[in-house]
Amino acid sequence: MKRTTSSETELHINLVSWLRQVGEPLSPQLRFVKHTPNEALSSGEDTRAVRQANGAYRNVPLSVLRGGLMGVRPGVFDFEFLCPNAAPIFDPPFLPLGGELAAPGRYQGLAFELKAARGRIDPDQVTWAEHYAQNHWYTAVFYGDWAPAARLLIRWVGGDPARIRGLE
Repeated sequence: MKRTTSSETELHINLVSWLRQVGEPLSPQLRFVKHTPNEALSSGEDTRAVRQANGAYRNVPLSVLRGGLMGVRPGVFDFEFLCPNAAPIFDPPFLPLGGELAAPGRYQGLAFELKAARGRIDPDQVTWAEHYAQNHWYTAVFYGDWAPAARLLIRWVGGDPARIRGLE
């Protein structure tokens, strides 16, 4: 898989390609890592003018408008793994938990963001990070490279990322 620091979309595609080709064959439970498509995927003529609170109009992709009607929520992290970790994770999460874990280093699930090198976390994502933390989920944000997310996933299922080629 190509290591890239370009767009967020490319980071997602490279991580998913790695998951399918390497991660899932090593640990079948990794097939339950899922991406939540809450980004705008269309532009151009496929837009509609929407009136903003300040009275101005802004073109919004129809996919965004439809997504909202279908329950898409802004700020949901890119990837979720609805599985407790098999090995303790003691790295500090993106957003610390509000309370104590039942067992140190043990979490109920994993949510992480892949951001382009100059990407930013927005306020809706902080709200979701707080929600994940309150429910004892581990949160992480990775900038400019998908490999740290792959290493975390391998650790999550009890593996040793140092033994996997291409994740150095």
